[in-house]
Order: sequence, then C-alpha cells, then structure tokens
Amino acid sequence: MVTALGHAEELYKEIQDSAIATISKFHADIASRSVAASKILFNERELYYLNGVYLYCTLKNGTCPYILETILETDILNSQIDGKASCPHTLRFWQEWIDNSFEDRVNYNLGTGFLTKYQDFKKNIRPRYLRCSVAVEREIKKESSSTDYIAARYAPGSEVAHNVKRTFAYLTAIREEVPEVFIASGAYKVAPKPSPSPKF
Repeated sequence: MVTALGHAEELYKEIQDSAIATISKFHADIASRSVAASKILFNERELYYLNGVYLYCTLKNGTCPYILETILETDILNSQIDGKASCPHTLRFWQEWIDNSFEDRVNYNLGTGFLTKYQDFKKNIRPRYLRCSVAVEREIKKESSSTDYIAARYAPGSEVAHNVKRTFAYLTAIREEVPEVFIASGAYKVAPKPSPSPKF
C-alpha cells in the first residue's frame, strides 16, 4: 500500500525531475546551437518547485540571481520567437513566492552574514526580475533577424549559457544531496502541497 507520505514523495520527485528536464533541454539547446528550434516552457508545478530551490539557495548563499536569470531568459527567448514581449514564467514564479510567504521565510531565517548582501540585491538587482515585462521588452529585438539575434545571445560561452549551465548544475546537485528542498529550507515541517493548482 502506498501511504499519503509515500505518494507525496513520489509526486515531489516527479515534479523535481520535470523541472530539471526543462532546464536540461535549455542547456542542451544552447550547447548544440539549436535554441531557435523551439520554446522553453515551464508548467506551474515546475515553477513552484523552482521557488523551493531559490528559497533554499538564497538561505544558503544570500543571493542566487542566476536562477532568476535563467527563468527570465526563457521568457526573453519565447518572446523573441513570438515577436512580442511577455513574461508568464517570471510572473508566475513571483506569484508563488508571494502566495507562499517565502519572502517572510527569508527575512526570518537568513543568516546575519548575508543580510547586507541580500538587501543590496533586493534594492539594486531584483527589480529587474520583478518588473519582468520591462526587462523582456528591453532585451528582445523586434526589428532584427530573430535567428541571428538568438544565435548570438544563446551562443555557448555567453553569459546566458553560463547562467543556464549553473542553474542546471545546482538543480542536479539539489536532487542528489537534498531529500526535500522545502523542508530543508524550513518552509514546511512536512511535505508541502504538491502543486499550486496546476493548469495544463
């Protein structure tokens, strides 16, 4: 018989693997110079999981902008392909962050050694991700060749490639070393809800 806890653990692993697979595809597309072939799409469960990873990383390191940059970059890529600016992934990420009071968790649990670093990040860097529609609008090139722009922006060795590679490596390490990222970050004492009412 599968217990409720066992089912929650299985679902957590399923969502975790799905999120890593999406990032892995982005990473592989960059490495093979085939980014323009298709969009990178997160579902709501994956973005919820990435909330937990970002919370854990922030508490351990003070800031983890490369995770936010990777999520935003999927919106930039998809917007460039569509020819219009939008940032549904980043918006959903922050909605989950707010709905689950993870900012309060950072404020309560962040080590004193990281406070200055985190406050500086919130003031000077994080607004780029909070006002994602402005960031995406600035980055996409509507008048230039989308193929040429994407080839240059997502070339192996680019800053984008570095951020995606680092995010992929961190997610892989989390899967191997942290049994349950929400519990490890203190967000929950037991397994969290499996998803934010996903819509597929």
